[in-house]
Amino acid sequence: MIVPILAVCSPFLFTSRVLLADDFRDYFGPHAEMARQEFRESGELPRWNPYQYAGVPYVGAGQNNFYYPPMLLLLLLPAGRGLSILAALHLLLAAAGMYRLARSYGLRRESAVVSGLAFGLSFCLIARLSAGHLPNFFTVCQAPVLLLLVRRAALRPDFFRFASLAGGGALVLLAGSPQFVYQLGLLCAALATTELAWRFRRGEAVAPALGLMAGAFVAALALSAVHLLPLIETATDSNRAAAEELVQPFHDFTLTQLAMLAVPRFFWHPVSDPWLGHEKALYLGLLPLILAAGAFRRRARGPVYFFGAVALVALLEALTGFLLAWLPWYGGFRIPERIVWMI
Repeated sequence: MIVPILAVCSPFLFTSRVLLADDFRDYFGPHAEMARQEFRESGELPRWNPYQYAGVPYVGAGQNNFYYPPMLLLLLLPAGRGLSILAALHLLLAAAGMYRLARSYGLRRESAVVSGLAFGLSFCLIARLSAGHLPNFFTVCQAPVLLLLVRRAALRPDFFRFASLAGGGALVLLAGSPQFVYQLGLLCAALATTELAWRFRRGEAVAPALGLMAGAFVAALALSAVHLLPLIETATDSNRAAAEELVQPFHDFTLTQLAMLAVPRFFWHPVSDPWLGHEKALYLGLLPLILAAGAFRRRARGPVYFFGAVALVALLEALTGFLLAWLPWYGGFRIPERIVWMI
């Protein structure tokens, strides 16, 4: 499973070339170079960016997530080389995490390998990486690992699993885009509720697992407070909250665009729909799509129904844009349709 990932990354990982991604070139790369220079001179991260507008917060912007440990690569290496290594590491993490998650549900090794490769090389991840949306990319790559940690904590609560879940949750909070982290948090809460319900039906005690997961959530918030507190302070003054009327039509999702599950960029045009390529990237590959459909035709187990329901809710939210708007703070995100990554 490692070899295909490294083969995809080889042009920018094993040569003198570096990965060129749109927003990384225009935003994250220059910010990384600024942080690298400040770190070399003072040993600290910049707190203020005087070069953008009349000055904007650097810490608390929700984008420059240098408290996320792997981002240290961008402080030690040139931005392009650091991004290339980060991309390869996170694609490997995504594939390995999905492999382990599939195995935890009893799938055979061969099936789990297909799951890992289908997710690790999915158009959803590659398109996000190509767009240079690092926080979004990091969140989606970490999703299978966090779901696995939630499931393990629910099945057999102990201190090691508490620490693992707290650490994994903190890494997601430190690395991710607020909107994607919120959506992943909803998915984790739904999975935890489902696992605890199955545990209750088996006649097992629910309180230990529930207490462990609640404690791990609080610990994750505490571990990531250095990133979250400045973010909360500046969020109320953000001009990137709800989407503008001129931008929203580009992100509208329609049923016909489900064709992109089978054909990537089927409706995409670089002028009329410039963001479709990465915002509505659904393609997993024909083989995984056929296998997923086959799982519903056979006698489906609980996980099939659960993840099928997740995909349905994500689709309805993408189509309507207001299904989850009643949740606290959720309605303030710019593009509700971004939830299609869960499909």
